[in-house]
Amino acid sequence: MFVEASGNGTGYPNKRAILNSPCLDLSAGGTTSFNFNYHMYGATDMGSIALEVSDDNGASWNSVWSQTGNQGNSWQSASVDLSAYAGGGVQLRFNRVTGSTWQADIAIDNISVTTTNPFNGIFGDTSSENTELSIAIYPNPVKGGNLTVDVLGVTATEYVVYSITGQVVDRGAFTNQLDVTALSAGVYMLQINTDQGKFIERFVKE
Repeated sequence: MFVEASGNGTGYPNKRAILNSPCLDLSAGGTTSFNFNYHMYGATDMGSIALEVSDDNGASWNSVWSQTGNQGNSWQSASVDLSAYAGGGVQLRFNRVTGSTWQADIAIDNISVTTTNPFNGIFGDTSSENTELSIAIYPNPVKGGNLTVDVLGVTATEYVVYSITGQVVDRGAFTNQLDVTALSAGVYMLQINTDQGKFIERFVKE
């Protein structure tokens, strides 16, 4: 896929091209990576390209990767971690804005999505006697300061809270009452580490 920047008033300056992906089902959880190659060769002021993600049917978009300027006459590789969106569905888009010159062509190629199972050990074995595994979080959305986490079938040892961009914002020894008072309003991923694997669930702080 190639963005042609030629043409004063048509290809530049500050012209935008957006390429949307199909919807991606990440409900199985686990580690998900969006991989691609890109080519950015031209003037220093050749504009920018960003990879953005939406988990609300395109109502809003968050940038999860971006690049600006001349990157040389060679293909570059990028891999973007989407694990923070595990447990739901997302749509991706490339958002390209040209700079102040026609010497600003950008191409992307070799796009792929890779996922790994979020569980190890007995979690993926339906023949195990531990198929009564159950992890529930409520209330969701959470308006107050406490998020209740009920775990059945395994021993939970630690919790980790990720922001929508994949940053760790809280972690600690597991307790079934998590204090989320300090979190700003938004979407978060809660990872519960257990003696036999991990579980990732999304929650909303209002």
